[in-house]
Amino acid sequence: MSASGSASSSRTASPVRAAPREARPPPPVDTTRLLDDSFGLSEPFCQVLSQVFHKYASMTSLPPAPLTEGVSLPDPEEPEQETLKGQPTLGRAQLNAFAKDTNGQVMDDETYKEIAEFLTCTTGVDGAPALTFKGFVQLYQLQTENDINETWNDLTQWGYDRNLQLVGNNAPASATSTETPAATNGTTPTLGEEA
Repeated sequence: MSASGSASSSRTASPVRAAPREARPPPPVDTTRLLDDSFGLSEPFCQVLSQVFHKYASMTSLPPAPLTEGVSLPDPEEPEQETLKGQPTLGRAQLNAFAKDTNGQVMDDETYKEIAEFLTCTTGVDGAPALTFKGFVQLYQLQTENDINETWNDLTQWGYDRNLQLVGNNAPASATSTETPAATNGTTPTLGEEA
């Protein structure tokens, strides 16, 4: 996952990436597209993101992550916060597991603060910000628009080939899910599209 700076600016380097991976060549023309004609995330890519997100959201027995000072908490008065309650999220411990599996190191505090400030989060069970599926899609929308090769690197790290099919024994626990989130068509999904 690659992005740096604020979510409102162009992202060129990964906030979660601690050490650069070897760059892979761009995908051949006959691969599954990650972006649709409107530059939204394609439906097959959204399905992969749903599987990956739910794999990490289901990791509820992880030891708690240390608290991050100075992190912005979601405003409980925002109408969207009420609809986000009870939905699967990635708290700091799950985000650390995701970052380690994807990039080789846990997430740094600055990246976590950026996620809490710029992407759709809710208050997690520990009282700290937790990334929603909508926020996860926002993250990959930004990354894919700015560095599609980095997104392909992440997909490869998760065990997906250039046709967005799992290869070998890499199937996440939720890969058998029948959920099908809608493609974003240039926008982030609404909560009803989350899964």
